[in-house]
Amino acid sequence: GSLTRRNGESKAVVLILDGSSSVTGSKWRKNSQQNYFSRAKLKDYVGMVADSIQDAKLGVVSIGCPSKKSIPLREYTPRDFSRELGKLAYLGGKTDLYGALSIARDMLEIDRSKWKAVLIFSSGQRGIRSCIIGNLREDESTVIEKLREDGVATPFFTFEGNGYSSYIRSLAGSDDYVVDIVIAGSHSEITRSLNEVERKLDNLNFPNMVPGGPAPPPPPRGINPAPNPPPPARKPVAPPPRPRAPGPAGCGQ
Repeated sequence: GSLTRRNGESKAVVLILDGSSSVTGSKWRKNSQQNYFSRAKLKDYVGMVADSIQDAKLGVVSIGCPSKKSIPLREYTPRDFSRELGKLAYLGGKTDLYGALSIARDMLEIDRSKWKAVLIFSSGQRGIRSCIIGNLREDESTVIEKLREDGVATPFFTFEGNGYSSYIRSLAGSDDYVVDIVIAGSHSEITRSLNEVERKLDNLNFPNMVPGGPAPPPPPRGINPAPNPPPPARKPVAPPPRPRAPGPAGCGQ
């Protein structure tokens, strides 16, 4: 499935931005005195990623303590989304990834788009559960599993070199769902990193996809799913009666 092509299919994408103290304020937003392309930083980097996503509703959740829905899920013009992204405040605090994923799932549950994705931009540091009250039996891996059961793609885009830590690997489930990105560097480094992200979004593995297209819906309950049911058995035809043998001479006289 592709998020970067105009294919006429409905899409809904929630971007999760790590605004916790694991991402310092200087890495959250570029210094206004620095060249835009030489020091992109996280919000600007995510804005460029969002520009590559075509024909999709967009929403944003910020990781903090607690995490919060920062931009509602709906359709935006590129200019309007960039303006909303620019308003996001740096939250700081601990890394409440569980809360952020739960909010993203709630946002997507009521949406009827064909393809859904949660793009997680994170420093890769382990999350905590002390920021919100919830089901203490759940953690971020539980919510990731529920999202995938809902058919939602959940790729991780990590920085600080933590993309392939055991924590991120266990959440992602596969290296196919992890891309280590460069949010601050030279123009060429950021361009290469953005190109890698776009390639991933152009060929994203959705949990409800099968080779050749999306998985077909299950058959209705109580109905024989066989496409060609066997014909009904024929009723046996009775053989014709056998002719009676003639009786002895003089019989009946």
